[in-house]
Amino acid sequence: HPDTFAWFAEEGYKMGFKNVASGPLVRSSYHADEQAKLVKAELMSS
Repeated sequence: HPDTFAWFAEEGYKMGFKNVASGPLVRSSYHADEQAKLVKAELMSS
């Protein structure tokens, strides 16, 4: 159910994760390259 995946995403953000991909067909490496670029850019700017 879509609400279940939304709940997991919310919980991930509450735990401090910067990016959460939660859905029925999402795998652990889902858009990992894009998420890594965002984190790297954030770290470089601070």
